[in-house]
Amino acid sequence: MEISPNSDGTRTIAEFDSRNEGGDALTVGIVDALSAATGVDPLEMEPLHYAVDVDAVATLIRSQATNGRRDDDITVSIRIDGCDVTIEGDGRIEVTEGGNDGDHQSDGNGP
Repeated sequence: MEISPNSDGTRTIAEFDSRNEGGDALTVGIVDALSAATGVDPLEMEPLHYAVDVDAVATLIRSQATNGRRDDDITVSIRIDGCDVTIEGDGRIEVTEGGNDGDHQSDGNGP
């Protein structure tokens, strides 16, 4: 998986195989991108399932291709640990630190 931090350090981009069955590739992509953006070891992060149902997002993204739509027709945006995470149907994951603090954040106490 390739991780590319932005030159200003506020945005990190990763890619995953959007055709992969299940959410494993997406989970690894989100965790790796969050880790690179925040400097937090993946083992010290709160479980990702507190913030998002990764299998549901992966299924949604895969369903676009199944329905004959282009990969870039879908974008899912979520907020995790103070970061805005944008997942594109073409396999791109973008993590931006900061953002609107009024949005929902996972607090470690479940959904």
